[in-house]
Amino acid sequence: MDRLLGSPEFTDLWTMRLADLLLISGKRGSERASATYHEWLRGHVAADTGWDHLARELLTAEGPVQDVGPASFALLANDPRDLAEHAASIFLGTRIGCARCHAHPADRWTRTDYHQFAAFFARIQRDNGRVTIASRGEVEDPHSGRALPPRALGERVSIASEGDRRLALAQWTTDPANPRFAHAFVNRVWKHLLGRGLVEPVDDLRPTNPATHPELLDMLARDFAGNGFHLRALVRAIVTSETYQRTSRPIPANARDDRLLSHAFLKSPDGRVLLDMISQATGVRETFADQPDVAAAVQLVGSQTPSPALDILGRCSRETSCDATAIAGGGLAQSLHLINGSTVNGRLQRGNLPRWIASSGSAGELLDTLYLHTVSRPPSAAERAAWEPRLSGANRADIAADLFWALLNAREFTFNH
Repeated sequence: MDRLLGSPEFTDLWTMRLADLLLISGKRGSERASATYHEWLRGHVAADTGWDHLARELLTAEGPVQDVGPASFALLANDPRDLAEHAASIFLGTRIGCARCHAHPADRWTRTDYHQFAAFFARIQRDNGRVTIASRGEVEDPHSGRALPPRALGERVSIASEGDRRLALAQWTTDPANPRFAHAFVNRVWKHLLGRGLVEPVDDLRPTNPATHPELLDMLARDFAGNGFHLRALVRAIVTSETYQRTSRPIPANARDDRLLSHAFLKSPDGRVLLDMISQATGVRETFADQPDVAAAVQLVGSQTPSPALDILGRCSRETSCDATAIAGGGLAQSLHLINGSTVNGRLQRGNLPRWIASSGSAGELLDTLYLHTVSRPPSAAERAAWEPRLSGANRADIAADLFWALLNAREFTFNH
């Protein structure tokens, strides 16, 4: 586990996950700005910078977006109200959009709460790819039309309007005494690792939507804050737990449990991860027309890179939050593509398989190689008895290709378990 936590692949994966969360997309700003933003994010993930440090930079950055990566966060929306909704969802796991027009039906937020929170972003200026802070700019009360002073969610005292209001917001957001900040991030990481958040949906933390295990969420959040908001420490704490390491095989008493963590969930990996799994197993790398130097789908900077395989297997469009909406692709189209399409079939006669057939001295050796490179285990006694005789015949190459295809389409390969 420690080796994997320190690997470049961990950095690639979590850069992708955080880029999804931050909606880093080539449609906002220029391609250079997106590349700068992505490079900034990847550098911090590689260095294991605390999530609080990243949040402060994102909330307060200014300058030309082509040169200052986190300044692109301000390009998520031009209206301070829309940007406030993004900030509440990303950093606090909180949906405030309903309070824009009326008191939130399931939470405490009023229209005044909503508009005072939006006031933190009222003075952001976006001009020719440069983010700056103006000396004036307000969000008005929808009832009275008067300018509202900025006030953090759930706080009673407004914040002085002088200077860059975002500095006060960043300090309040990342304060270890603010439980929502740690809870929101911990809950998202938990969902990535175990398939379901302790709170679902993960961007809807509120008293009327409690966690399935509130003490666990509180404990992990305290530990996350106490360890400097470091991602790797949080992931390590979860993956070394008995909960994470439970079998996915249920017993009759818990077969229908989908909330209480009695057994592991079978979960399909993100389409970009699945494409990289197939590429790694077959030894045939996917190529991307506009990014020839990218070695893996999880390394793609934006979400607009042309890729028929990813369009079918699924990826976050980064137009809106992928926490709340279905990822494009997947489903029946994915299943049919894996069975009949070029992503698997076009790789069978290239890359690893011809080399394995040529270099394996016995049918048993070839069988072990096929299983270890796909489902990461040796074949069972029954599987060995079924396949070794077939792989010993004259049509060894055809049988090996058929078995390789079957393994790449097996649920044991295409699902985390």
